[in-house]
Amino acid sequence: GSPWDRFIMQWACAGQSVGSGQETFEALVAPLSSAKFFADVWQRQPLFLPGSEAGRPRPLVEQTWSDCCDLLSLAWGAAKLPPPVGVEMLVFEGQAITHKYSQEGPCMALLEGASCVVNHSELVWPPLLNLCKALREQLGHVYVNSYVTPPGCQAVRPHADDRDVFILQLIGRKSWRVWGDPPVQLPYSDEQVGKEGLQVAPELLASTPVLNV
Repeated sequence: GSPWDRFIMQWACAGQSVGSGQETFEALVAPLSSAKFFADVWQRQPLFLPGSEAGRPRPLVEQTWSDCCDLLSLAWGAAKLPPPVGVEMLVFEGQAITHKYSQEGPCMALLEGASCVVNHSELVWPPLLNLCKALREQLGHVYVNSYVTPPGCQAVRPHADDRDVFILQLIGRKSWRVWGDPPVQLPYSDEQVGKEGLQVAPELLASTPVLNV
C-alpha cells in the first residue's frame, strides 16, 4: 500500500480495540439487542439511545478537543503525507460551503464560528477506522463523516440522506431534531431534500419533530 496506508494501519493497530463485529454492534445499539434493533427500528423509525442507559460502554470512547483538531489537521493536509484519496474536508459558514479558510486551515475556521466536516474521516483517524472495520462485519458498507461545530452554530440545513445514519456524539453538547415521514422514502442521491436543490417543505419544519434531544 501507499505510505499513508502503512502509517494509518500501524496507528490503528496501536489504538483502541473495539472487539468483534457482533460485540461492537451490540454495544452500539445497547440496551437493545441487535435482533430487536433490526426487527423494530432499522429503516422504520428514528431512535435515540442515551449512552447513560446503555448499561455498557459504547464502541467508541469520547474524543477530546485535541483529537478533533488533530483529525481536522490531518484531513486538511497538515501532515507530511497528503490526505488519502476519498477524504474531503469542507468548511460551512452560515450553513453554506465556504472556501475562505483554504489557506488558514480548519482551526482558524472554528475560531471564527465556521463548522468543519470531514467526509470519510475513518481514512485519517484510527479509532474511526477500527470502528468501521468492526461494523462492516454486520452492516457491509460503513464509513464516517465527522462534524466539528462551534457552540451556537449549525453546520448544514435540515436535510434527508440517501443512506442509513448512525449519529454518535463524541464530545460537547448539541441539540438534535429529527422529523419523520420524509417527502421521499429511502431516497436516491438526487432525491435528498435539503440537498441537490430540493427544498424541505416549510410545513414539515414547522411540525413537531419525532426526536428533539
